[in-house]
Amino acid sequence: MCSEKQDPGVTGKAVDADSISSTRGNPQSGPPAPRSLRERISRPFRGIRYYGWEILGVVVSGASIVAIALLVNHFDGKPRPPWETKVYGTGRTFTLTLNSLLSIISTLGSTCAMIPVTKGLGQLKYLWFLDKDRTLSDLDTFDSASRGKLGSAQLLWKLRFK
Repeated sequence: MCSEKQDPGVTGKAVDADSISSTRGNPQSGPPAPRSLRERISRPFRGIRYYGWEILGVVVSGASIVAIALLVNHFDGKPRPPWETKVYGTGRTFTLTLNSLLSIISTLGSTCAMIPVTKGLGQLKYLWFLDKDRTLSDLDTFDSASRGKLGSAQLLWKLRFK
């Protein structure tokens, strides 16, 4: 009897996941099916964690628009509110004006609105390059669009408002 191992040789066919798992001793027939009704219903909604930041950005941006409208409506025609406080340790007075509060809220809203916009541009870039072979300048155009107004205008021109 010969106890030598025989070399199976190289074949031209592709290796699939089933053949790899069968060589490890645990053949699998794919991912396990959901067991309960609750798992089957909730399975499509597992992506909420991925889109959580985008949803939060849209909600905060919308809430800041509502807050600006409510503030302007509330203080319309009224005298300036006395928002002053002493800064601890310096003895100086800190004054918050209505304009500065509106500016803070508007900056927060525009920053939060950029979260879903940049994610959407990333997805659009992926779809643009998935369609067919593109040049490297297209990648630069998509990257600059996520960074500013001039880059966004260049992207709109590149896509011809499609």
